[in-house]
Amino acid sequence: MVRAFGRERYEDEKFNAKNQRFSQLWIRLGKLLSVYWASGTLLTCLQVMVIVVIGACECVAGRMTLGTFVAFVTYNE
Repeated sequence: MVRAFGRERYEDEKFNAKNQRFSQLWIRLGKLLSVYWASGTLLTCLQVMVIVVIGACECVAGRMTLGTFVAFVTYNE
């Protein structure tokens, strides 16, 4: 039908423009998702690190037993 009215080039350009926009959106989504997942992983690692540091300090100071510390770290994960 498009060929019959000589609009093949117009329709092809229109399709390519929409396809280009769609590709750009997928690339942007991929970048956003990579930041999202990396941030989540970073926060999880920081949480474990803070718990280990504070727990170690509490154990050394005698305010927490080693068993309590190990249990807390285990429950956290």
